[in-house]
Amino acid sequence: MGDVYDAPEDQMHFSLSPFFWAPDSRAVVFADANQKQNFVVFIAFDESGGATASVYPFPASLECDDPTAAANGQKAQPNGLRSVEILPRQGADRSMFIGFEADGCIPKPVQLHSDSFKPARTEARVVLPPTHKAKVIQ
Repeated sequence: MGDVYDAPEDQMHFSLSPFFWAPDSRAVVFADANQKQNFVVFIAFDESGGATASVYPFPASLECDDPTAAANGQKAQPNGLRSVEILPRQGADRSMFIGFEADGCIPKPVQLHSDSFKPARTEARVVLPPTHKAKVIQ
């Protein structure tokens, strides 16, 4: 089931995790997917209330956290987010530790920085036609 109501199939997105908020509420991270790939979404909020969305594609595979599995060459196939720790800003940078959900084994957490992400493409946004209005129930 897609998270976007009545969108064309090529614009459907599917949630792969809950939202993980920074302690200062100035950033949020979650996993999303479309028909082509899974990716981590990082949204940073500036002082004026504006937001910048960036994406990071899921790695093809990750190293297992279990030394025996890693020694045997076993890899984890990421399919969601298990945990995210967003650290305080240091200048313009935001560092985070991401624990991926995965098939195969529990992977080692991955450290990403805000500059690891690429800007989200605005053409991927879906604008519903005006006939789809929310109904307020009182």
